[in-house]
Amino acid sequence: MPRAKKPSSRDPRAGQRYRPVAVHFWSDRKVRAMTRDEKLVWIFLLTSPLTEPIGVVRVSPGGLAVEVARDMPDEVARAALRRLEELGLCTVSPHGPLVVIHRMHLYQPPANPSVVKGWARIVRQIPPCEVLDRHLEDLYCYVSTLGKAYAQAALAWRPTESAQSPPRETQHATNTHHHHKQPPHPQS
Repeated sequence: MPRAKKPSSRDPRAGQRYRPVAVHFWSDRKVRAMTRDEKLVWIFLLTSPLTEPIGVVRVSPGGLAVEVARDMPDEVARAALRRLEELGLCTVSPHGPLVVIHRMHLYQPPANPSVVKGWARIVRQIPPCEVLDRHLEDLYCYVSTLGKAYAQAALAWRPTESAQSPPRETQHATNTHHHHKQPPHPQS
């Protein structure tokens, strides 16, 4: 019997066999308020092989229906994604196929500073946009709380200030809710 082919290092699924979801997922008040389709889209975003460890999924709202369930109508997937945005769980970039999962780092924290430094490879593969820049700044604020070695490692991918991004103080103030609330999943 032939052996299964080992995934290429360029394959987004390489080295990642599973992504855990805590049992608290089902008792979270936001999840309990979701429709079946919204739950399916949310759990897909959290566990998909397309989801990067930094909390980004390179999928368009239209492509989401195809990825989640072949029989899910496009408009149903789009409506579910809009609802997840309303709940503050994710943000869809208006500039391209990118969904940012808020507080993904709390669901799957980095094991060590080398992991954080390795995120630079992921960041370089994603076209820059304001949604990504804000997410990376939030992520940088989080890893900075883990210690100096983590903050130093994050300098490999931390976005620089740009003309289209608000100043750092404003940006932090508008994203404060991402840092201080308990995550809506899975540990709520």
